[in-house]
Amino acid sequence: MKALRWIGRHGAELLTALWILTTAIAIAAPLLAEASPAMSAGCYISLAPLCHQHADRSFHLEGHKMALCARCLGIFAGMSVFGVIAIIVRRRFVIGFRAMLLLLAPMVADAFGNIFGLWNTGNTLRAATGALAGFAVVFWIYPIIFEFEPSNENSTN
Repeated sequence: MKALRWIGRHGAELLTALWILTTAIAIAAPLLAEASPAMSAGCYISLAPLCHQHADRSFHLEGHKMALCARCLGIFAGMSVFGVIAIIVRRRFVIGFRAMLLLLAPMVADAFGNIFGLWNTGNTLRAATGALAGFAVVFWIYPIIFEFEPSNENSTN
């Protein structure tokens, strides 16, 4: 029961650690490709359920694609950076559900435009719209998580 209470108190920190780990694995995959192909393959396999990993839609490091496409990398990197910021500012910055949907709209529009062949955006724009989505999700969901935390007077670490 103590473990569940600890998780409840540190939900935002745990999510942010998960986003940072995911981003780090995506970056490590191409960097490990030459030195440790097995570890690199493990990175790609571990993130395959999250992303299509198409080479033409991914950034490359040292000649190898990253383990997340540009859009997914933007989402996870954005959630990592903005997750840390949200933890620092806590409840002082909150966006509503409608604002969150509005901030997700550029990524959704870009994705559908690419899927239906209306346009083909580059990886930089894909990453930017993903980072905007990461911002939207974090500053909508983290304040909800913070509401479930006990007040500072009654909490123990």
